[in-house]
Amino acid sequence: MKRLVLTALMAVLVISAALGAVFTENFDGVTAPNLPDGWAIENVNGDAYTWMTSSSYSHSGPNSLYIRYNTSQAMNDWVFSSGVGLTGGTSYTISFWYRNSGTSYPEKLALYYGTAQNAAGMETLIVDLGAFASSLYLKSSSIFTPTENGTYYFGWHGYSNADMFYMCVDDVTIDLAPTEPIFSIDPDTWNFVDAEVGSTASKTFEVSNVGSGSLGIVSIAKTAGDVNYFEITYNTYSDPLEPGDDFTFDVEFTPDAATDYSVTITITDDQTRTAHDLVVTGNGLVRPPGSTCQNPLPVTLPLVGFTGDTGLYGNDYSNTWVTPASSYLNGDDMVLQFTLDGPSTLTGTLTGLQGANWIGMLVVDRCPNPSNPAPVLAIATSSSGSTATLSSSAELPAGSYFLILSSWPTPQSYLFSLDFDAITVATNPELTLKDTSWDFGIAKIDDSNCTPHIFKAISTGNVPATIGAPPQISTGEFIIIEDNNQYPLVLNVYDEASWTVKFIPTGQCGEKTAQMSFQDDAKKTIALIPATKGNIETSILKNQNDKSKAGLFDLQSPQQAENQAKEVHSIALRGFGAKETEEDYFETYEDFVLDFLPWTQYDGDESETYAITNTYFPNEGYTGSFIIFNSSQTSPPITLDAWKAYSGDKMAGCFPAIMPIYGGSGPNNDWLIRGFSYCGPARFSFFAKSITDAYGLERMKILYSYQGDDPEEDYWEYLLGDENTYAEVPVDWTTYEYDLETVLHPTTVYIAIQSVSNDAFVLFVDDFVFGYCDDICPVTLSSFSATVTAQNYVQLNWVSQSESQMLGYRVYRNTNSDQAGAILTDHAMIPATNTSNAQSYSLVDTEVEFGNTYYYWLEAVDFNSSEFYGPVSVILEGTVPPVLPEITSMGNAYPNPFKSNTNIQIDVKANETGTLSIYNIQGQLVRSYEVREGTHNLGWDSRDNAGNICSSGIYFYRLSTPSFKQTRKFMKIK
Repeated sequence: MKRLVLTALMAVLVISAALGAVFTENFDGVTAPNLPDGWAIENVNGDAYTWMTSSSYSHSGPNSLYIRYNTSQAMNDWVFSSGVGLTGGTSYTISFWYRNSGTSYPEKLALYYGTAQNAAGMETLIVDLGAFASSLYLKSSSIFTPTENGTYYFGWHGYSNADMFYMCVDDVTIDLAPTEPIFSIDPDTWNFVDAEVGSTASKTFEVSNVGSGSLGIVSIAKTAGDVNYFEITYNTYSDPLEPGDDFTFDVEFTPDAATDYSVTITITDDQTRTAHDLVVTGNGLVRPPGSTCQNPLPVTLPLVGFTGDTGLYGNDYSNTWVTPASSYLNGDDMVLQFTLDGPSTLTGTLTGLQGANWIGMLVVDRCPNPSNPAPVLAIATSSSGSTATLSSSAELPAGSYFLILSSWPTPQSYLFSLDFDAITVATNPELTLKDTSWDFGIAKIDDSNCTPHIFKAISTGNVPATIGAPPQISTGEFIIIEDNNQYPLVLNVYDEASWTVKFIPTGQCGEKTAQMSFQDDAKKTIALIPATKGNIETSILKNQNDKSKAGLFDLQSPQQAENQAKEVHSIALRGFGAKETEEDYFETYEDFVLDFLPWTQYDGDESETYAITNTYFPNEGYTGSFIIFNSSQTSPPITLDAWKAYSGDKMAGCFPAIMPIYGGSGPNNDWLIRGFSYCGPARFSFFAKSITDAYGLERMKILYSYQGDDPEEDYWEYLLGDENTYAEVPVDWTTYEYDLETVLHPTTVYIAIQSVSNDAFVLFVDDFVFGYCDDICPVTLSSFSATVTAQNYVQLNWVSQSESQMLGYRVYRNTNSDQAGAILTDHAMIPATNTSNAQSYSLVDTEVEFGNTYYYWLEAVDFNSSEFYGPVSVILEGTVPPVLPEITSMGNAYPNPFKSNTNIQIDVKANETGTLSIYNIQGQLVRSYEVREGTHNLGWDSRDNAGNICSSGIYFYRLSTPSFKQTRKFMKIK
C-alpha cells in the first residue's frame, strides 16, 4: 500500500548506516518529574495532568516522557523539544520510541515541528499515530525536510479520549536522512513460542523503504530449516517501494510434533541483491483438551460442581476476537464444548475459588479469531472474581457451542467451580406462574388493611395459550378484587394475565389457607394405570366435560394413547387472621427522616453509609440506622420496580455501612425496634427484600426482648439467626412471620430487626403488623391499695380492668415484707365477676393493732393457677402512706387535639422513677419531666425546655420506667 513520506515507520533491519546524529534526548539527565533544559509544555485543557518525566516506564535508562489520563476530560497537552538548528532543503529522519498501557486503553499521539515553541507555532505535521495500543515500546521513524535554515522545535501532541490510562515517549533522535533506498522489516525475527500441534499460528511481517529512491523486491523464499512446517502467505507486494511505502506478508506455522522448529526466510531486493534473512522459530505443543476451540473439552449438560484451573490451558484468545469485545478474555482460558438438542436457554453459575480478580464465561458458536470475530451469544461476569451468574440467556437453536472460561488481566488464571445447564424451550402452549404460593402475613379479622398481591401467569410456550374461565378460590377469605381479563383469554407468547387478590379474614382467629386455581389448554399426557381388578380404584380419570362423571381406561385401548388432560394451575394462599392488630405501613412519616417514633433505632456500627450513584435525596450518606425511603421523591425519581415499596410509596430502608478500607466502620450493625403490649398469644409479620444481589444479599436477624429496647443493656432472644449466623434476604418481597410467647399478664415485648449486611446495598422493610387473638389474661389489675379507716381498721381496695376464667381473690397479711410468712386474712375468697369492664373490690381487715406496720398481698386465683400482687403497706400510728398504683401506666392526653394546654395521667408504681418525654415529628426532644412513684396529672403548656412555645403539629409523648415503656401521639392545633 502507498503511504505519504511523513508516516510512522517501524525500522528494525536497516542496510544503510546513519549519517550522524543531529539531535538526541533520552531524558536520563534529569530527576523525574523535571524536563530537560530548554524543553517546555503547554497544558491546553488546563487540567491537573500534563507531560513530565517518569522513571516507571522507560525504554532505555531510568527516565522517559510520561502523561496520565483525566477521568472526565479529553487530553490536550503539548511537550516541546529545545531548539534544533536545521538546514533548509535538507532531509532529516526523526525517530522516537512510544508505548501505552495496552489494548484496553488506546492513546492518541501526533508529532509536529515549527519555528516557535508553542502550539500555535507547530506548523507542520510529521506523523499522526492515531489511536495506538501497545504495552511494548514501538519505534516511529519519519523523514521531513525544512524549507529554510533556522532553529526548529518539535512538539508531541497528546489528544487521547477521557479516562484512558497513560503513554510514554523515549529516546528521540534526529539524523540526516539517507540518500539511498533502505530495506526495513518489522519484526526482524519472530518466535511463535508454543503452538498447538495440529493447529496453525500466523504472524504478519511488514517490509518498507525507509530511505530514498526506489526499492524493488526480487524474491521471498524459505531457504533453510524446517521448511515443511512454515508457509509464506498473503504476500501483498506488487510495485517497487518508493520512500515510505510498505507491503506485508504472513508466515504460518503448523507443527505436527512436540519439538522445536526453525526456518530461515530470505528476502532479496533489486538494489544490492542483498539477501535479508528473517529467522522464524516455534515450538510444537501438545495441550490438554479444553485449550482451544480446535481442541475443546467436550461436556454433557448439566454440569454440577464441575471444577478446574484455567492456568492449565494457556492464554489463546484476545478481547478483540469476539463481538462485542470483552476484556474478560485477556487471561488464561479454558474451552468447553456442549450440544443443545433443541431450542434452549442457558443458565449457570461460575464461582472463582482462587486466583483472578475479574472472571467471566462466554458462549460462542464458532472459534474466535482476529479476522472473523465470533459473536457473544451469552455472557456472565464478575468484577470481584467471586460469582458470575447467567440467569437466563436468549433462546439458542439446537447445535454445538463453545463455553469459554477466562479472566482479566493478563497473565491471569484461577481455580473455579461451575454449574451450567440448558433449559429446553417449550414447543407447546405453556403457562409459567410468577408465584406458585403467597403468604399475606397478618391481617385484622373483619377489618383487613392487608396489601393486595398481584398474581401473574406468563405464556412461555411457542404457541398461544388459552385460559377459558376466571380463577376460582377455595375459601371466601381470599378475594379476587381485580380481574380485567376477558374470557376465554388468549395469551400470545410472552403475554401475561394478572389477578389482584386481597386477604380478608373473617370468623375465628388463626391461620387461613386456600387454593386459587385455573386451567389452560396446555395438554399434559396422563400416565394411566391398567384397569385390572387389583388397581381399579386408582385408575379413574375425571371427564373434563362432565366433572360428575368418571371413566375407566385400559392401556390396551387405542383411545388411551391419545388421552390428554388440560393443565390445572394452583396457587397456595396463606395468611393469619388476628382479632386485634397494630399496623405500620410507614406512610405517615416524612420522606427520608432518620427518626420516626414510635420506632427507636440503634446504630451499632456508627458508620457513614453509601449513597446512590447519580441519585440524590435528603440525608443521603447518613450516619445512622434506618431511613424512611420514598423512591418517587428522589432526584431524579427512581422508576425501577425493584425500588418500589411493598405498599404505598414509603418503606424503611437500611443503607450499607461504608467498609473500613474506604474510611467507614462497616459491616452493618443497625437495629429497628418497637414495643408492643399484649396479653395472651401474639405474633407479628412484615415484608423485607434486598434491592439487588449484585453486591451480595442483605443479611438480617430478628430478635425480641421483654426487658427493654436497649440492644446493649437488655437481654434479647433470637427468632431469626443467632449470635454467629444470619439469614440472607431475597431480592423479591418476602414474608417474615413469627409467634411470640403466650403471657398471662399484660406485657410489653420489644421486637428488633437487625441488619448485619456486609458491604451490600439496601435492606428494605414494609407492612409491619403486630396481632393477637384473645386476651386470655385471667385478670388485669390496675390498682391495689391499703388505707386506715375512721375506725382504725385497714381497708384494702383493688380495681381490675378485665377478668376471665377467674375464681376470686384472697388477701394475705404480714408485719414485715416477707411474703413467705404472710397469713391469710380471716375472710372467704371474694368471688370474681369475670367481666371485661373495670370492677372495684374492697375488704376491711379488723384484726390489726396500733403501733404496727402491716403488709398485704392480693392473690388472684383462676381455674388453673394464681398470681400474687403487692405488697402494699400501712402504718397504724396516725400516718397513712399514700395510695400507690399497683402497675405503672400512662393514660391518653386530654384534650387531644389541643390548642395550648393538655394533660397526661401518669401512674408510677412503688419504688420506681421514670421520665415523660415529648418529641416533635422529627424525633427531637422538646420537653421532659421526671416522675416518681404515685399518681400524677402532668400538664404541658406547649413550651419546650427553653420556654419557647412550640408550633402546631404532631407530637409524641413517651413514658419510660424500668418496668414500662410506651409512646403515644397527640396533636397541637392553631
